[in-house]
Amino acid sequence: MAGYETSANTLTYAMTLLACHPNLQRDLQADLDRILGDRPPSSWSYESDFPKLLDGYVGAVISETLRLYTVLPFIPKTTKSKAQTFTSEGREYTVPPGTLILMDTSAAHRNPKYWPEVTPKCNDGPPFPVSSFDPARWLRKTDGSGYSPVAGSYMPFSDGPRVCMGKRFAQAQLCAVLAIVYKHHSIELAVEDDSRTYKERWQEARERADKELSTNVGPIATDPKK
Repeated sequence: MAGYETSANTLTYAMTLLACHPNLQRDLQADLDRILGDRPPSSWSYESDFPKLLDGYVGAVISETLRLYTVLPFIPKTTKSKAQTFTSEGREYTVPPGTLILMDTSAAHRNPKYWPEVTPKCNDGPPFPVSSFDPARWLRKTDGSGYSPVAGSYMPFSDGPRVCMGKRFAQAQLCAVLAIVYKHHSIELAVEDDSRTYKERWQEARERADKELSTNVGPIATDPKK
């Protein structure tokens, strides 16, 4: 059963990405001030505050983090006892019965056909997650419109009638933690304590984080039996 490790992984990536982009972290905090004001967390409610958080910068950070670091790199599907047909780019295909299909979410979330080409501007390597981290792409515009991915190009919780039953629970978890943490705090990269200027030390920490986020990333899980 999922529910806490998956959310913890997503929060780890979100907070590290925000630490790499202090300007975006400030945008998040400004939106929290707009939505929550000076009210204490004990007065926040699921009914009135959660929808605003999910539609605001908090939700944008969650969506963009899940795009770059999807919970499951592959989502398994099967045709079971019946053949299934589908149409792609004008061509019809038939999948035989008993076929296991693995949907590559990591590739779908970065497919240049549906997502902007990444211009590396940090020290990260392929697939350049730090350079492409752009929560604002998910925000609604003043005319009420917002970014809506092409069907099948974004599916961190799977899609269709068998979408993850814990989707709403996970979104509420993530919104609550990000709101609690960033309403009164900021998260910074850990810098070395030496004679160099803070800017030099921060840049070194940033380069180290860029590398970790792009080349040393893998699923994080614990064994409950240990």
